[in-house]
Amino acid sequence: MFGNPQGVTPGAIGNRRAWAYPLPNRPGNMASISFCMIVRDEEANLPRSLAPIACYFDEVVVVDTGSTDGTVSLAKQYGAKVSEIAWRNDFSYARNQSIDLASGDWIMWFDADNRIATHDAEKMDNQGFSQSPAPSKSS
Repeated sequence: MFGNPQGVTPGAIGNRRAWAYPLPNRPGNMASISFCMIVRDEEANLPRSLAPIACYFDEVVVVDTGSTDGTVSLAKQYGAKVSEIAWRNDFSYARNQSIDLASGDWIMWFDADNRIATHDAEKMDNQGFSQSPAPSKSS
């Protein structure tokens, strides 16, 4: 059904259900959502992009590509699983690293300068993906 999109590493689309964990207030059959970002020197943006919504996701994955400001420690304060990698002049490589680290059934990927309204994140947590079954991994 979903196949292997071009440029996505095989590990990024492997069976995520085995590693997924639901939030404590969710029944175990609800799909989990990972929130992924790649960042570099985004200390000024994380309070507006990540802080207000991190609590609505089962996990937050941040891949840092060489920040020299407080981005890494700030992302960790917001509960993110942080991986630091060297920048290879390849956004798809960095994005795929974040996807490889994600364990959720669903993945929402964001740039650090993107925003989502808190009430929309609440809808995803309470009504959206969290109540949808995980996608079939059979194809």
